[in-house]
Amino acid sequence: MIFITKDKRKVQFTGNSTYIVSLPIKWVRDIGLEAGCTLNLTPIPNKTLLISSNSNVHAVPRANIEYNHSDSAENNFRILISHYLAGYDSIRLTTKKVSVPMTASSSKTPCVRK
Repeated sequence: MIFITKDKRKVQFTGNSTYIVSLPIKWVRDIGLEAGCTLNLTPIPNKTLLISSNSNVHAVPRANIEYNHSDSAENNFRILISHYLAGYDSIRLTTKKVSVPMTASSSKTPCVRK
């Protein structure tokens, strides 16, 4: 659920011709912005400025998968591939144990999306 709140921000002047306004961190995180992302600025006739992200998707699809050591390496690999095929842009694979079997770490290269 999205709650609409009003934030007040001070306008800062840097250099000879640049005005800067900081963005609310919650909004930045909610839509998945990172440094270097581009935003659309649309002036509205009632003296407001509409700020929107470039994409229709409001968040970067991310998945967190915990490597289950009680399952087979093949089953864990299937879970990883299913998330990749589902369209996740970022997949983080974690484990509770310190070492990962050599077969899992050596097979990561062909799975990288380009």
